[in-house]
Amino acid sequence: MTNFTNQALRRLRLRHIELLHALSEVATASAAAARLNLSQPAVSKMLQEIEAVSEARLFHRGRRGIEPTDMGRLWIRHATLMVRQVDTAGQQLQAMRLGASVLLNVGLSSTMPLLSQAVVTLRAQMPSLLLRVWDEPPRQLIARLMAGEIDCALAPLPPDILASPEVNSLRLQPVMDDWMCVVASPRHRLARRAQLGWSDLVSEQWVLSPPEGLTRQRFVAACLEHGLSPPRPVIECVSFKSVRWLLRSDPTLVALTRAHQVMDDVRDRLVKVLPVSPRVPLPAVSLITRHRTAADPEALSALLAALQAATQHADTGAG
Repeated sequence: MTNFTNQALRRLRLRHIELLHALSEVATASAAAARLNLSQPAVSKMLQEIEAVSEARLFHRGRRGIEPTDMGRLWIRHATLMVRQVDTAGQQLQAMRLGASVLLNVGLSSTMPLLSQAVVTLRAQMPSLLLRVWDEPPRQLIARLMAGEIDCALAPLPPDILASPEVNSLRLQPVMDDWMCVVASPRHRLARRAQLGWSDLVSEQWVLSPPEGLTRQRFVAACLEHGLSPPRPVIECVSFKSVRWLLRSDPTLVALTRAHQVMDDVRDRLVKVLPVSPRVPLPAVSLITRHRTAADPEALSALLAALQAATQHADTGAG
C-alpha cells in the first residue's frame, strides 16, 4: 500500500466517506449535516480532516454552498463507489441469508435471447445463484457499472464511452459479433428478394430509433457512404418489442435492429431479415466488468463461459 493509503485508512472513517457521498447529492454543509444528523461544525471539521489527508483544497466555500475542486470531485466519485459497494455487500449478505450462494447483478441491453440460453447452463452449474437483471440502454448500464450498482453488463460499448476517462476502469470480454439488420414482416413485398442494396430501401416506410441511437447513426452513415439521402422515418421507436408488433401489424414497414436482437424472432418466422449488402458492422456484444470488482469471480467466469457457449449454438438467421 502507498503512504497515502496508509494515512487514509488510519485517519479517515466510514463517516467521512458517507459525508463525501452526501455531497454528491446536496450542495451545502448544512444540508449534508441534516442528512447525516450531524452539526454543521462537525461537518466542517470532517471536511478539514479529509483535506488534511489529501494535502489539498477539496472544496471552495461560498454563498451558494460548497463547490468541489477537481480533486474534490475525484474524492466524491470514489466515495460514492465505496458506499454503493457496501450497499452491494449488504444485498449479497441478505441473499445468502435467504439461501442463495451468491448474488450477481447483471445489466442487460437487448440481449435476452442470448442471456436466457446462458442462464439455463448457469443454473445447472450454480443452482443456488441469485441472478438479478437490469434491463436498460447501454449508456445507463455503463453508468451503473461505473457507479458500482451492478456487477457486469451484457451490452455493446457505445463509441462515445471510449472518450470517457473512466473507460480505463472497464474490462471488455467480447461475446458476440454484431451488425445492423433490416427487418420486415414475412409478408413484405421485398421479403422474397435474394439480394438487396441500400439504394433499394431508401424509399421504404421506415421505423427507426431516435437520432441519438447507434443504429440510426450508423444507418445514416451507410446511406451517405453510398451517395444516398437518408430517409425520414414514419415512426420512431426504441423498444424492439414494439417494433416487432408494428411489423406484424403493418407489412409495409421496415425497421433497423441489431443482429443479436432478432435471433428468436427469425427462428420463429415472426420477422424476416432482408438480405441487404454490404453488411454494416456494429460494436460487439461484450460482457463488461470493472477491473476492480467485488463480484464473485467464480460466478462471473461461469456466466462468461455460458454466454460463449450460447453464442456458439446461436443461429441469428441474418446471414
